Amino acid sequence: MSVAQRSFSTGAKIQKTPEQIKAGLEKVQKVKLFNQQSTAPATLSNVVGNGKDLHTPANIAEMAALSGMPADQAKRVVVIAQRQLKALQSGQRLAHQWQITWKHTERWSNPLMGWTSTADPMSNVKLSFETKEAAIAFAERNGWKFEVKAETSKTNTTPGTYLYKHNFLDKRTTAEIQKLGHKSKIFELPTYGESHWFMPLKYHGDGEVIQHGPKSASK
Repeated sequence: MSVAQRSFSTGAKIQKTPEQIKAGLEKVQKVKLFNQQSTAPATLSNVVGNGKDLHTPANIAEMAALSGMPADQAKRVVVIAQRQLKALQSGQRLAHQWQITWKHTERWSNPLMGWTSTADPMSNVKLSFETKEAAIAFAERNGWKFEVKAETSKTNTTPGTYLYKHNFLDKRTTAEIQKLGHKSKIFELPTYGESHWFMPLKYHGDGEVIQHGPKSASK
């Protein structure tokens, strides 16, 4: 079975088999995936992919010739490690990410202010990826030598430690929510949505305060 496609230039019909159409659609999807870009991507892997989504040579390190990176920097060893969170009340949204960094070289203490100075152009460069595999694939595609650090625990809080959230939810409430989830009835309010208004009483409590207005009983 074949599908006829009319050519607008000649008016002739070009016969294409379902296999050719399927191959063409797959090629279009690959091009769209490769061209997906954002002005502010969350991670580098969202833009360049994992390095193996398009056709690559047998030796993937050959693609490093197209990177344009200086030879002296390309020979350096990069470190692939899990993203390190700051020792503060940091969120866990990016804790799963992996980063590529370069070992710091040529550092010295500034004699004027005592700050740490460096002549290393890669000292502040961090490339973030969603997975360890994506980071490794990117390093291989660029021909970099790399070291992979062991995965660290995403939870560094010692059990029983007082947290900032306990200013709003006490430990008992937090523990019950973690145990029962949405089945917890600790926040139930049977009278929710009902009016709690009542007629105010006089100072001595011997009668209700006279109401004024178009609906007052005094009129």
